[in-house]
Amino acid sequence: MNWEDGPDGKKCFNILGLSYNDLPYLLKPYFLYIAAFPEDSIISASKLVRLWVAEGFIPEEQRRTMEEIARVWLDNLVQRCMIQVVERSKAGGQVKSIRIHDLLREFGQSEARRDGFLQICSSDNMAVSIWSHRAAFHNRINDEVAVSSPHLRTLLGFNLILTNGRRFLNGLNLLRVLDLEGTRDLKELPKQIGSMIHLRYLGLRNTSLKRLPSSIRHLLNLQTLDVSGTYIYWLPKSFWKIRTLRHVYINLYMFLSAPIGGDHKNLQTLQIEESEFGLDAMDIVRLRGIRFIKKSVTTPSFTMEEIHKAVDRMFEESLEKALKQMDNLVSLSLILLERIIPGDVLFAQTPNLYQLRSLTLWGRLLLKQQQQCPDSSQFPPNLTKLVLIHSEFEQDPMPVLDKLPNLRLLQLNAYAYKGKSMSCSSTRGFPQLQQLVLFGVHSLEEWRVKAGAMPSLTHLTIAKCEKLKMLPEGLQHVTTLRELDLRDMSYEFNKRVRNEDAYKVRHIPSIHFDLPNEIEFM
Repeated sequence: MNWEDGPDGKKCFNILGLSYNDLPYLLKPYFLYIAAFPEDSIISASKLVRLWVAEGFIPEEQRRTMEEIARVWLDNLVQRCMIQVVERSKAGGQVKSIRIHDLLREFGQSEARRDGFLQICSSDNMAVSIWSHRAAFHNRINDEVAVSSPHLRTLLGFNLILTNGRRFLNGLNLLRVLDLEGTRDLKELPKQIGSMIHLRYLGLRNTSLKRLPSSIRHLLNLQTLDVSGTYIYWLPKSFWKIRTLRHVYINLYMFLSAPIGGDHKNLQTLQIEESEFGLDAMDIVRLRGIRFIKKSVTTPSFTMEEIHKAVDRMFEESLEKALKQMDNLVSLSLILLERIIPGDVLFAQTPNLYQLRSLTLWGRLLLKQQQQCPDSSQFPPNLTKLVLIHSEFEQDPMPVLDKLPNLRLLQLNAYAYKGKSMSCSSTRGFPQLQQLVLFGVHSLEEWRVKAGAMPSLTHLTIAKCEKLKMLPEGLQHVTTLRELDLRDMSYEFNKRVRNEDAYKVRHIPSIHFDLPNEIEFM
């Protein structure tokens, strides 16, 4: 007998039922959906929102996107204590990740089962047949069950180990949501995936996939494609003709392999990353004969230098064309590791991206043949989050960045700036900045903050800035500061903070030191 069927379980479920029954009718599916995730899961709020949108839970409005509406419902569940917040953004307080209490999860699964909303299939409870339109498979999937359930609309896989490769997808032509993130041994998808014409969400993150069938070009209702962390390096040429795309996570070579075309007014998220997946550019050219290499390099045998130059040139062309057609982007991430980010092309377009709120740039930012920060007028006008990694600026970027009127979160990570001195010297500079992270600015020795700068700052993190000698004098005037996080700083720096510089931080309620020898300062 299950615990829920015993007297204690029934009593507990009756109490939980009061909270559930008090939910607005439209909110109940949102809660039941969360019960699909495995026990103790940390659930990404952004991913959950994308899944809800793909499921069709969200009504369309003129003034708000479906993702914004979904965020309101998520906050409603938090306020009603139906889910727990694991992490919030320190700049703005938006929920970043959640979890659900074990008892509420069991209750949710029980209600979902009773209502026919969702079926959970695990190693301990592998069903003979799927009676619901939605199924979540934990750890393994019964190939025969999947094949015999052509009515299935949603297939969520968690930590799956496949026994029959791609066979389990055969015949599931009515799927709207297919999420196989982290599935082991998933190296290929069947051609029949192009028959899933209703598919809106295709989540393949962190799988072993090496290719996508060309038939995905037929998925004309697709909203989300997430192949981050895979071995895929090619997209069908007509992929960008899918007009319903909202969130796309691909690698650099996929971005370059398909010509940008079509109307992308719905696209909100674009992440392009240069993945480390066991193939260098030379291997990719040999395997695919990628079109941009053929156009850009004329010699019969390519050198690595020629290939990288060709990749850089084609990326500039593709990025410029893409940004002109994606003017409703909300989030743009270019994760190019050691590669050059073409600042002239990027920042010629960004002033027109009025909806862009989040910009992440990982790579050497080259502007006018120099590694420098663009002028403040070249940034998206409504930018609230800026993450710069390996930009290798030679000049202090702060006098430019402090003029961004809506910036709430700024991260300078891993050689974003190569200089020794940094200054926040503008009174009322960074008017809206709430969170500042300086991580791995290894050459920084001196940081100055003028009284009146950063009037809204609440959270400050300084990590692995080994040469920084002391906290800025002006930090004592940042009275809004609530949390100071110091990690992997030098012995001398931390000693000063605890002693002669203590007056600079005495107004801060929470100060955290990450020290191996913290006992020496106690």
